[in-house]
Amino acid sequence: MRFSSALLDGRGPVTAVGFRLMQRAALYTTSSTAAEARTTSHGSRSSTAAAAAASAPSAAGAASHAGIQLPRGFALSKATVANTDAATTHDAKSPLRPAPVAVVFGWMGAKTRHVHKTIEFYNAKGMDAISYMPTPRDVLQPDYGRAQLTKLLEHLNVTKNPAVFHCFSTGGYLYGQVLSLLQSPHTKHFHGVRDQVRGTVMDSVVDESGVRYGIPNALFPKAPMQRAIASLTVNFILNNFKTVDSALKHASESFHNTTIQAPSLWYYCRNDDIADHRIIEAVVAKWRARGLKCNEQFWEQSRHVSHAKVHPHIYFSALDAFIAESLALPNMAPDALARYCAAVSGSKDDAEKYLRTHSQDFQKELSHIKDSLIHESNKHSGHPHRHHHRVAPPAARAHA
Repeated sequence: MRFSSALLDGRGPVTAVGFRLMQRAALYTTSSTAAEARTTSHGSRSSTAAAAAASAPSAAGAASHAGIQLPRGFALSKATVANTDAATTHDAKSPLRPAPVAVVFGWMGAKTRHVHKTIEFYNAKGMDAISYMPTPRDVLQPDYGRAQLTKLLEHLNVTKNPAVFHCFSTGGYLYGQVLSLLQSPHTKHFHGVRDQVRGTVMDSVVDESGVRYGIPNALFPKAPMQRAIASLTVNFILNNFKTVDSALKHASESFHNTTIQAPSLWYYCRNDDIADHRIIEAVVAKWRARGLKCNEQFWEQSRHVSHAKVHPHIYFSALDAFIAESLALPNMAPDALARYCAAVSGSKDDAEKYLRTHSQDFQKELSHIKDSLIHESNKHSGHPHRHHHRVAPPAARAHA
C-alpha cells in the first residue's frame, strides 16, 4: 500500500475499535538491579493520554526486560498507561504470550530523548520499547557494532517477544547488520528471532552511500568546516580499511535482500539530502518482488528524521494502522490520536542544540576511531600503515 500525504492529513477517518493496553505487558518485570538507573527528562509534557503513558527510559545497561537484564548501551521504556483512554483487558480466550516489543534504532548523534515521542507511542500501545542510538563507532568499527547487536538478538531469542523494528536514518544500517547476523552460519543459535519480527518501520533510512555522506552531515548539520573535516576522516577510513568498507557493503546487501518475511512501513521525502528517495524506492521494489507487503508514506517536502514532528497526524495515523495490522493491536481512538499528535507538534526538540554543544566530542571520537584502526592495522601488519590505492569517492553532495 502506498500512501500520499493527502490520505492521512486529518480529512479522512481513522479506524477505531477502542484503544487498549494489553495486559500481556504484565509479563514484563520492572526490576532493575543496577545502581546507575536514572530517569531521563523528556522536556515539557502534555497531559494527553499517550504522552502521560510513557515511562522514562532506564539508563543504558541498568534495565531489565522480561526479568532479564538488557545489554549495556540499550535503554528501556516500559509500557504504562495513565488514564482510561488506553485501559481495557485482553481477550480472556487467548492464552497469554510474550507481549510485543518495539526495538527503536535512532540516527547518528541522537540521544534517546530525541526519539521519545515515538517511544511513548509504542508504550501507549502496551509495548515496551528497547532503544539504541548508533554512534560513529557502531559503523566505523563494525566488530563493535556487531557485538552490540548480537547481544540484542540473544536477548530477544531468550524473551521470545514478537518485535517491531523502528529505524531512523543510520539505524537502517544497524538493521542491515541485524539481517546479516540472522543469515550468518555462525549465529544459528538465535536465527529463530527471524520469526519473531512482525514488522519493520523505516524512517529516512540510508544505504551504504548514505552512511558515507550521512555521518558528517548528521553530526555537523550547521557547521560546514567541521562537516568537511569529518567527511575527510570518514572517507579516509572507508577508503583505507577494507574491513570497514566491506562491512558496510555486506549490511547493505543484507538489507536489500532481506530474509525477514514481515510487512514494512516506509517514511521518506523527496527533498532529503541524506536519505535518497530513489534508493529507498528501489529497495521497496526489491522487497515487493520478494512478496513482502510494503506501505509507503512519502512527502514532496519534509525533513530528514523529522517527519513525525512536521506531519504528526499523517505519521502516527499510518504507524497506528501498521501496528494494528502487524501485531493485531487495536487502533487508537481518533480523539486520543488527535491529542497525541497535538502534543508531538508542540513538543520541544533540542537535537540541533545537542549536536552543536557536542561537536568537539564527535570530532575527537572520529579521530580516535581512525587512530585505533591505524594502530590495529600496524599491529597486524608489522609495518606502518600504508594507504590502499583505491579510487576516491565522488564528491560529497550538497549538505553532506
